Amino acid sequence: MNEYELTFVLDPVLKKNDKDEIQSKIEDWIKSLKGKITKFEDMGIRELAYEINKNKQALYMFFTITGEANFDKIIQNRVKEDKRIWRYLLVKKINKIK
Repeated sequence: MNEYELTFVLDPVLKKNDKDEIQSKIEDWIKSLKGKITKFEDMGIRELAYEINKNKQALYMFFTITGEANFDKIIQNRVKEDKRIWRYLLVKKINKIK
């Protein structure tokens, strides 16, 4: 199993129902691919380094996930389909052996 960190940047004016729906959708995607969420953090609204869609703030969500090979490519394709997700970052964690 590979370990990933997945961060989402969303519109800060999303209603709670929309935010919860996006979170639930992402969790369903991960589970459908036999992945496991080891950590979730709703980071709240934060300042952006540069404006996105004329906004200076955005809502951040962070997941730590474990999944099989090609898990990352499938998740990326699904994320691109949801226009409410402004940006995302999916990073594969590499464990260093000492």
